[in-house]
Amino acid sequence: MIGSSILVSSLTLIAGLMSFLNQLVIARLFGASVDMETYLIAISIPLFVSGVLSAVLSYSLVPALVAHKADPATYRRFAGLLLLSLVVVAMVIACAGFVAAPVQVGILGGSLSARARADAIQIARISWLTAALTLVVGHLNAMHNAARIFLMPVAVSILPLVGMIVGGLAFGSAHGPLAIAWGMSAGYLLAIPALLLRSLPTLDLSTHCLRLWKDVTGYLIRAPLMLLAMLCFTVYQSIDAYWAPQVGTGNLAYLGYAQRILVGIGTLVIAGPSAVLLPRLAEAHAEGRNIDLLHDTARTVRTVIAFATPPAIFVSLLAEPLVRLCFERGAFEHQATLGVAGVLPLMMLGMVMMLCVVILFRALFSRHDLTRAALLGILATVIYFAISGFLCQRWGVKGIAIAYALSWWLVLVLAALSLWRGHMGLLLCKENRVFAKRLVLIALVMAIVVISGRYWINAPKMGSEVLLLQLALIAVLACLTYFTVAIRILKIDEVCIIYDFLFRNIVSHMPQCNSWTPRH
Repeated sequence: MIGSSILVSSLTLIAGLMSFLNQLVIARLFGASVDMETYLIAISIPLFVSGVLSAVLSYSLVPALVAHKADPATYRRFAGLLLLSLVVVAMVIACAGFVAAPVQVGILGGSLSARARADAIQIARISWLTAALTLVVGHLNAMHNAARIFLMPVAVSILPLVGMIVGGLAFGSAHGPLAIAWGMSAGYLLAIPALLLRSLPTLDLSTHCLRLWKDVTGYLIRAPLMLLAMLCFTVYQSIDAYWAPQVGTGNLAYLGYAQRILVGIGTLVIAGPSAVLLPRLAEAHAEGRNIDLLHDTARTVRTVIAFATPPAIFVSLLAEPLVRLCFERGAFEHQATLGVAGVLPLMMLGMVMMLCVVILFRALFSRHDLTRAALLGILATVIYFAISGFLCQRWGVKGIAIAYALSWWLVLVLAALSLWRGHMGLLLCKENRVFAKRLVLIALVMAIVVISGRYWINAPKMGSEVLLLQLALIAVLACLTYFTVAIRILKIDEVCIIYDFLFRNIVSHMPQCNSWTPRH
């Protein structure tokens, strides 16, 4: 698992860099302007739908495919018939979205000018097409993951980002955010043939696949529960699009940039463990090894927390200089820097918990516990909507950021109670308690290092080269402190295991170090 996770995470780093470059292009072209607000309003519902559908397939289809792997013929027919069914659903979504785009923009973009509203309708229609394409891409990605082919889905995820960058640079000045929407759609369109190259031999698209209509129908019947469960991860931007414009212009853009930063960081941490873990958990459930499933889930959650904490601390405490260095150029002015930096630390408080919820939902779907997952999705939506509405009236956009963090903490507690019901002793075991205490200590030590470095960065007009060097030095010092304490002093197992794995594989390729014996 460690080896596969590291490979996936390494490729995800490349995808993350492309995503970061994409954000730089968008920030330079549109900043926190009305064009950016128009774009976010237009894509909010299509992005929500595509996120829900992609997440449903990512979480639920791998266990369904694993359940059919015993018989290759049955597997091919199930996968083929489901793909054909999803193509039909995708066509319906694209057509319905095209027709409903004016209504969507009218509801969310009532404050937009007539010109901006017309642009938003065009962007929304292209975004609905993209949402339809993600449904097909999600099915093909799940087939790769079920076959333990983890790198290809990550590789093709770069194509939409490349499309957005090329579209923005080539046509952004003439066509505005519409060029970005077209670029994303083109990227997903190119991803389909790339994924089909490996998947086509394992797909039965003939009339024989109709024999599995009961299995496919049973899967699709459970889709409403899956959709409700995925609200937990996809509803945030749509709720932000409702509340943020009510407390000031530009607030939705601030939340949008902050959300993309934390999702980019979180994806780098979670991509490997999340992809590799799901087939393993599905097999454990199929074989009746429920205790193994809980142990694997707990170990993965602890690992995710251990490696997500350093970037969360670093970004939270150095939000303003980081945002200034990355985005403050072109249309992205200093006021936008302060706006994003004001909400980013608050939202980072929820990022680590969000990543843990991802792992817990993987485990719930592996156990086919869709009812509890759906209830959690509904509760997450209600909690975030209610707390956002309450707090934004008192603290503006920062109230929405606080609601983001609070909602993820609450969902994490509820998800853990649902997964470990009947086995609370395993959840509250000594291993987990010791890990929590050690993590708090190591986080405090790193925070002291970062805060000390923060006082070193005082000049608001400091050149980008100097600021980059200073932030890099603080990051290196803080990470060295964190991992040295974790490995050598507090001996956090989840960090030590990965350190040993990496060190052992590095040394194994160095003949002069053959006498080294790995630490147990």
